[in-house]
Amino acid sequence: MNARGQPACSSACLYLCFVSLLAGCGERDIEVVEVTGRVTLDGRPPPAGGTIYFSPLETGGGHALRPSSATFDRAGHYEARAFEDARGLLPGTYRVVVHCWETLPTDSGPPAKSFIPDAYTSPATSKLELTVHADARRITWDIDLAAVKTP
Repeated sequence: MNARGQPACSSACLYLCFVSLLAGCGERDIEVVEVTGRVTLDGRPPPAGGTIYFSPLETGGGHALRPSSATFDRAGHYEARAFEDARGLLPGTYRVVVHCWETLPTDSGPPAKSFIPDAYTSPATSKLELTVHADARRITWDIDLAAVKTP
């Protein structure tokens, strides 16, 4: 308790919340770069729709890193979104993973089964990277995933 009978952390907590809100608002001043494209598997449309995840590796302009995603349809078309109301990604370099499920992962039930080879479904194994330059206005980035060949 402080001298006024209030908890000592209330002013500090309010200040931190206010600063956090301002920092979040500041991110909205950064221009995003429109990123669209098409996902294919061995040159063909995927068997179902799915999701692309963009995990930031480094920033491209001094702003905070922000993970993003995109959904793609059965034709493979996608449009990345860093924010709900803004199409595109913040400048930076991203590790990219792709998910397209034949059987969705669940806590109980049949094991998950992906149409996408495991090499592309984890940030630890995916070699897919995208660099978004701050001076770009629009990027069309097609992702052709090669199916894993078994001997």
